[in-house]
Amino acid sequence: MGDDAYADDIEWLDVGSAGGGAVPPRRPWPRWLTLAATGAVVAVVVAALNLVHRDPAAAPASPAPPTPAQVSSTPPAPQASAAVQPALPAVSVTELGHPLLNTTAGWELFGRGPGVLVRIQPAAGRITRTAIPDLRSGGPVYLVAGSDRVIVRPLDNVPGYVVPDGRPAEQLPPQLNLDGPVFPGPAPDRMWVRPADDHQPVMALATLGGRRLADFLPVPAGSSSFEAVADGSGYLLYTGIGGVYDARPGGLRRISTGALLAVGPTGWLAVECDERYRCRTVLINRATGLRRTVASGALSRDSRGVISPDGATAAVMTSGPDGAVGLAIIDLAHDRVRRLPDLPVTQEPLNGAIAFSPDSAWLFVASPDGTVSVVNPRTAAVSPLGVSLPALSQLVLRPAPGARQ
Repeated sequence: MGDDAYADDIEWLDVGSAGGGAVPPRRPWPRWLTLAATGAVVAVVVAALNLVHRDPAAAPASPAPPTPAQVSSTPPAPQASAAVQPALPAVSVTELGHPLLNTTAGWELFGRGPGVLVRIQPAAGRITRTAIPDLRSGGPVYLVAGSDRVIVRPLDNVPGYVVPDGRPAEQLPPQLNLDGPVFPGPAPDRMWVRPADDHQPVMALATLGGRRLADFLPVPAGSSSFEAVADGSGYLLYTGIGGVYDARPGGLRRISTGALLAVGPTGWLAVECDERYRCRTVLINRATGLRRTVASGALSRDSRGVISPDGATAAVMTSGPDGAVGLAIIDLAHDRVRRLPDLPVTQEPLNGAIAFSPDSAWLFVASPDGTVSVVNPRTAAVSPLGVSLPALSQLVLRPAPGARQ
């Protein structure tokens, strides 16, 4: 992927050699991630773990394809509590017999919950549940969907896992099983990881199989990889002195002097203020750097969200007076804001609480009770997904095969 063109008002910062300067001290996650993070999930399906890992820290057995006994044709009956749940198979498949959302597109939705990763194939009408071991962490968890697997990597220094399609979960290879964040890369089956040789303030590109590649992203002086966020197109953003910076292999570019609100493939939303603290919400075009005011007065600097792949809609999480997290839908073309006060959003960090389908037709929202709702971005109408699922707190989408990520 080539470097994008930026307008003259976007400043370049040459970071020089990636090895210059002392390594900044590690920090937890960014302030707004901390605000959104919740406590650990304590309901653990113990029997399911025995089928995949007796000890999460131990090396996993070689995976085997699911047997016919592991494949079900009907959804499992809801259980009253984790303490009385029967043993779950390592992998179970439910064939619905009809598509979901009347879609024929080949994209897929993944959801993570306590002890489980769920793969939803709307066009095929198929639900696959894969047991995953206890993550042994109360902090943020990162999901990266590849073409044939999903990476589950806690921020903390505890084991992470890879879930190959249709197969039991496996512990991540040593090159990827490090503490710190992971983010999708600029091409399929690539992701940014903190390198094992942490003397360099960079994020390194790797394959989802654990092979290190040659590309690196700089970490600004005074910051750390723990403070990075995805920029919406396979690279990273850092908040630093004077604003928000986009990190590319060639250096850092300041994209805004304000506070970041939302990211997407086509650009960003930010709140920017002048020298007299007169502030406005601006939509920044990624390719040109041009700005225009949107959603005036509707958002605060603590809002966080995502922009749809087609750039037409932004979904932004907002906090109410009682601390509850709600959702606002912004029609960016017509500058209209629709608030959804009756749709609570989980207080997971912004790494999957809300996610657009790759065709921008649907917005998926994880709620605090574990349910997944579907929002029509054009009308802001909310509906259930229409299938029985375990409680899910984190979502990630996979584009259709052959589609641009």
